[in-house]
Amino acid sequence: MSLFSRLYTGLLLACFCAAANASIDIAITSKSGTPVQLDQAIVYAVAHTIPTDSAPQTEATIVQRDLQFDPYISVIQRNTQVIFPNRDNTSHHVYSFSPAKSFELPLYKKQLPGPVLFDKSGLVVLGCNIHDWMLAYLLVVDTPFFTQLSEGNQQLVDVPPGKYQLHLWHPRLHKKDLAPVEVEVVEGQPLTATFKLTHKLKSAFRPEAPGQQFDDDNY
Repeated sequence: MSLFSRLYTGLLLACFCAAANASIDIAITSKSGTPVQLDQAIVYAVAHTIPTDSAPQTEATIVQRDLQFDPYISVIQRNTQVIFPNRDNTSHHVYSFSPAKSFELPLYKKQLPGPVLFDKSGLVVLGCNIHDWMLAYLLVVDTPFFTQLSEGNQQLVDVPPGKYQLHLWHPRLHKKDLAPVEVEVVEGQPLTATFKLTHKLKSAFRPEAPGQQFDDDNY
């Protein structure tokens, strides 16, 4: 087969595979069936029948702004690097003691520390050693099929046909409501996956930042 034929065949296969992918509509309900809105909840799919360890995004960003981490909840694929720029007028000391990633970025202000590589899957809880109320959650997953839900987005898109375990995560969820849902994606067939919560949501507990910024004379 000529080089041109191989390229042409590969292009056709790529187009066919892309066309075969599907979207999964996500529904979250209470025990009684009432819809539950969990803004920025993470949904990710782990495949049973096809490999999911494709190349991750090159870099992600978690900003320190207004004495908080932004975003508060985020998700990345394993082996992604994350940068932590400081947009405040005071210094921060970013750290995590989580088993999935333990690290420290010592006190810094305008200078940008090097990126942090997250090479192990799991939940990483972020904090600032100077400002105790600063808190953020970073979920590191072993799959490229993930999304965060919002009022305008209740779908996990571009999922190839196959059998998956579908996971839901949010800091307000009870541990017993983190069990995955089994789904099968079939080309051309619409699919809705429903997470039925059996426990009351935890209270929103993100600490509020003070109403003013501080400079390095105070912090």
